[in-house]
Formats: sequence, C-alpha cells, structure tokens
Amino acid sequence: MGDPREEEIRGLTTSGDLRAAATLAIRAYGAELLGFLVSLQRSQADADDVFSATAERVWQSLGGFRWECSLRTWMYAVCRNEFRRFQEGVRRHERRRAPQSEASDIAAQVRTATMPYLNSGVRTAFTELRETLDPEDRTILVLRLDRDLAWDEIARVCADESVNVTDEWLKRESARLRKRFETIKHRLTILARERGLIQTH
Repeated sequence: MGDPREEEIRGLTTSGDLRAAATLAIRAYGAELLGFLVSLQRSQADADDVFSATAERVWQSLGGFRWECSLRTWMYAVCRNEFRRFQEGVRRHERRRAPQSEASDIAAQVRTATMPYLNSGVRTAFTELRETLDPEDRTILVLRLDRDLAWDEIARVCADESVNVTDEWLKRESARLRKRFETIKHRLTILARERGLIQTH
C-alpha cells in the first residue's frame, strides 16, 4: 500500500495548489532527507545547506514531477542531485546557499525539530566504519539498509540528471548496484574483522 500522504500531495498538485503540496512534501519527508544528508556529510553546516537547497528545489520543481516513481524516491533523487552540486561547488571553492524563501523557512522548521533526534544517536564503531566509504558507497548503503528502498528506486536516486531512465536502464543499473552493494558489505566485513568488531572463528 502506498503512503497516503503521497495521494494527498498528488491531489494538491492536480488541483493546482502547489504551495500546499510542496509544504506537505517537505514536512512529510524532510526529516529522513536531513538524516540522509547527515550520513553523507561530515559537516553539519554543509548538510544544513544541502537540505535547504533540496527544499528549495522541491518547492520549485514539484509541479513538473510526473509521478513515474514514488514522491519519496523523487525527493531522494532531488536531494542526491543537490548534494552533487554542493560537492562540485566545494571542489571549485564555491559556497552555494539556497535563497531565503518560504521553502527555506519550512526546511528550518524541519531541521529544528529533527536535529535533537539526530544528535542523540550514539556514534558506534560501525558508524565510523561507514564513514570510511566514499559518498557514493555510503549513499547505496544508507538507501538500502536504513531507508529500505528497492533497487530500482536506488537506481533512480543515484542516476545523473542527464540519464534517460528507461525500464531497460533501470534493470541494468539495479543489477550493477546490487553487485556494488555486495562489494561494499564485503569490504566493511573485512574492516570490521581487522578492528575486532567481528569475531573470527
């Protein structure tokens, strides 16, 4: 069964109330998107910036969303693309900040409500192991293990914006990501053993 919030948001977009639809979308999925970014970014301030940019992009682009996948998957894809843009800006020594708007205000409310929860999590040795991975591998791990996304959804999230997402492409990319996931798990298992986190017999 689909998320009833998505049906409500779709109804709002169909009726032309994009402001209410975008507000509900950001409130519905903002907390988990922020948590996703915190798992990718080593800087809380950077995660905040990317989250604000994501909220702004959702606000601007929701009207063009064609509902070819779930809204949740699409919002993760938007978030992932904003993360890429931020990383490219960092490499060019540019700081990108989302313009202040109603979307930014809603993002700030979500962040205020969510951060105490995220900061209360105990850092474990396994958390530190994840941080040895590059952002792409961390993305795959978080989306599969923490967010329980299907492989075709993960493929959509990780796709470059220029990719023509067809059924055949999704099939090939899903298979590639599954193989990469197994490689990631194998690498983490070896590291865990080396650090004494897993007992060897």
